Amino acid sequence: LSFHQNLTELGVNEGAVAWIPPHLSDRKTTDFISRNESYRRYRAALVLVVSCDLRFLFVEDSEVPCIWTHKRDYISHFNPQEVCTRIDVISLPELWRIHVLGQKYRS
Repeated sequence: LSFHQNLTELGVNEGAVAWIPPHLSDRKTTDFISRNESYRRYRAALVLVVSCDLRFLFVEDSEVPCIWTHKRDYISHFNPQEVCTRIDVISLPELWRIHVLGQKYRS
């Protein structure tokens, strides 16, 4: 039995997306959020990935294995100039971490 409030699209976009990326891991903070790092230009992609994952997990009630297997395009970044290049913005353990952090944010 769960008494939590459902996380809405508005809740995902307003608070959770800003709160979760710095809490993912030290590596993500260093690579994507801190200044003068090689992945800093992909910060917007990280925020978009977290937003999509939270929507899939808490609004659409998808599960982590389903997202990892069937919605892989939403957790990767594609460069329009280099069509064959795909950057995996998050890993499977980080997707599970987003799930845990989303539950903490929701509670």
